[in-house]
Amino acid sequence: MMKVVLLCVVVAMASAVQIPLVILPGLLGSVLEAQRVNATGIPWPCDANNPWEKVWVDIEGLTIDYPCWKYCMELTVNRSGYTSPNPGISVRNPLNHTYAVACLDPANSITCSATEYLGDFLQYLYKNGYIQEVNVAVMPFDFRISPLNYYEDKGFFHDLAQRIETLYAANNNTKVALLGHSMGGFLSNLFLNTFVSTAWKQQYIAKFISVASPFGGAPKALRSVIAGESEDGIPLPVWWLQPVTSTWVGLLALFPNNRTNMSGSEILVTVGSTNYGVNDLAKVLSLPGINLSVFGSILDNIRYLDAQSPPGVPTVCLIGYGFDTEYAFNFSSLSGDDRWNPVVTNGPGDSTVPAASLEVCATFSGRQPQPVSVWRFNSSHEDIISSNTAAWATILAALNA
Repeated sequence: MMKVVLLCVVVAMASAVQIPLVILPGLLGSVLEAQRVNATGIPWPCDANNPWEKVWVDIEGLTIDYPCWKYCMELTVNRSGYTSPNPGISVRNPLNHTYAVACLDPANSITCSATEYLGDFLQYLYKNGYIQEVNVAVMPFDFRISPLNYYEDKGFFHDLAQRIETLYAANNNTKVALLGHSMGGFLSNLFLNTFVSTAWKQQYIAKFISVASPFGGAPKALRSVIAGESEDGIPLPVWWLQPVTSTWVGLLALFPNNRTNMSGSEILVTVGSTNYGVNDLAKVLSLPGINLSVFGSILDNIRYLDAQSPPGVPTVCLIGYGFDTEYAFNFSSLSGDDRWNPVVTNGPGDSTVPAASLEVCATFSGRQPQPVSVWRFNSSHEDIISSNTAAWATILAALNA
């Protein structure tokens, strides 16, 4: 009898919320686990066999066990642009998807606090009628891999479509809202534009909520590949991470592209006295000292996947502003310490994504018949989803509209 009563309470609470919700986190925003099975190429003294364990974020792995961590986290890429792990390595998101995005290093309260991400936002949703795995689901993903891999049979886009259909059926055939933060918004729109049909969207999707999505790319992704970057909560020098991040083809999707009002002649990279614009980035990747010519050959196949067209569903855009944001990098040379210490030119944006890239979402209004609403917040790229209660209230209102 008690079980029946509890079930009725759960259903009643869930039915109070009009739209079920699927959430896609941003770049670096998903915990990753790795397994080693006969990974004979892994450097000594790493074990060739090891059960599933957390590798992102893993402060101990990033420091004490760096050679083992590096082998697990780096990728290889073929000439077509598809990625694969090193031999003997498998990588996945944790089976508990909420655990995978609440904070990035949930080993203990101190590391979790230092790497807090969506935990508080999820608690806000739970307090306002959402119930984990009943009418809200999180879809973490492997942000390192090529977006081309998402299209594979039983790849991420297949899993995302299946999860949306399951949530739709579990909520009395109620259309689902798809919310994406940062790269998650970019991938959500890519999914809506290129993986599912118009008929599918009309049946399953209530609306798309884009939060700080870099539809026109972000120079910061370019810097991560060619020069490395330090992350908040991960106190390591840029040259420590760059050999690994330089293998993450997923970052190429977020390279600046000329589908924003940033012109092809705008300078993004200067090396010595030579300037490179948005159309010259393949040349930058092939420069001596960077030596990523294989990336240059597949760059346009990745960054011009169609994530800039309107999604074809009702859309809500949340855009941050008011923060200096990386726009361009000047390297005196690509040797020695110069490689890791470019002079950075900043411009307007949300601390990670330039304003022109964020504002692509607003342009959907004139390019699709479905309604588009735009909300702007004086908020940084991460805070707009991790701690901005005004943004949270806007999302909840959109979900209940």
